[in-house]
Amino acid sequence: MKKIKVLKNILLISLLIIFILSCKKKEDESVNINNDSSYISKPENIYHKTYTNVVKIQGKFVKIDSLLSYRGREEGEYYEDYDIFEAIQNHSLKRVQELIKEGEDINQTYTGDNLYSEFMDDSYSAENTTPLSFAVFYRDLGIMKYLLDNGANPFIQDDDSWNAFLWACGTGNIDTIKMLAEFDTDLIYSENIYKANGLHIAALNDNIEVFEYLVNTLGIDINSKDEDGDGVLYYANENGAIEKLKELGAE
Repeated sequence: MKKIKVLKNILLISLLIIFILSCKKKEDESVNINNDSSYISKPENIYHKTYTNVVKIQGKFVKIDSLLSYRGREEGEYYEDYDIFEAIQNHSLKRVQELIKEGEDINQTYTGDNLYSEFMDDSYSAENTTPLSFAVFYRDLGIMKYLLDNGANPFIQDDDSWNAFLWACGTGNIDTIKMLAEFDTDLIYSENIYKANGLHIAALNDNIEVFEYLVNTLGIDINSKDEDGDGVLYYANENGAIEKLKELGAE
């Protein structure tokens, strides 16, 4: 009799443990779709076993859609007196979020010195660029996504008639271009006042790494012309850029 009672107790305890673990698992696997951590990702994140667009971020499963390119993002330097452009320049998503939540104009324009790009090893005039174009220039996908989610207009042009997409083509990389193209496919057809498109701008800046993506993935005509009838080879400067454009069919 005692043996049967002990076995029953063991069985009840085992069932209780299984129930507790099951509840914990369900809680862990719940999906949080409104979480600022979706702008930050870490190498130890794991994919959800059911949802292909969900990963574990900081212990919680988060719906991230096309945000997988955030792997490895680190929060930058933060100061309370940063304006939005300084915050973006220093990769402080936290400060950008504070300013937007306080009512800062998300589409305000920059007035200041030329910007140096360590990626392109060149300086650029950024007069009247928006915070979104700034984030493109500094290749901060987390800040880009946050701005787009909160009403940033990617079509606004600066003094050189570049919008965020043209900035991405000229000084960005495939990830920045892809995010904007997925946000609004009409951006692919962006042109400056001279009817130069994203591929022309990429060629002008010898941004070789994006040529193939613009042509083969986004479908920009390799032999498209600006208003003067000039093609991409006219815009390119470096031999490497010219050779790559010819490889893609430029004439």
